Amino acid sequence: MNLETGTVCAFFSVLENAEAWDTEYIAPMIRMLSDISEKF
Repeated sequence: MNLETGTVCAFFSVLENAEAWDTEYIAPMIRMLSDISEKF
């Protein structure tokens, strides 16, 4: 959530590994959502 713009982003994804987590995948997604929230 961007408190300045009031924009909230959500992203749903399913990773097909035992942990359902991948730091090499999630970090770029977080940065992308942050960038999007700053623009709107």
